[in-house]
Amino acid sequence: MGTWIKCSDERGQIVYVNIANAITLLRNESHHRGTVIAFMGTSDHLSVRETPEDILKAAKAKTHTKAPPRA
Repeated sequence: MGTWIKCSDERGQIVYVNIANAITLLRNESHHRGTVIAFMGTSDHLSVRETPEDILKAAKAKTHTKAPPRA
């Protein structure tokens, strides 16, 4: 199971990122905004408009709002 975060790509289209599979979140210095996300098991990466701080904040909020497992 992963933590899916709603982001916007460089063209403004909505993309969902499974942050549990991300290995790095780097500030996109070439555009002075946004984040470049690299994933496990691939050389592919994704550029999004959100900052690394915004992505981590959203991921943290999602993990704290999950319902506890049923016994």
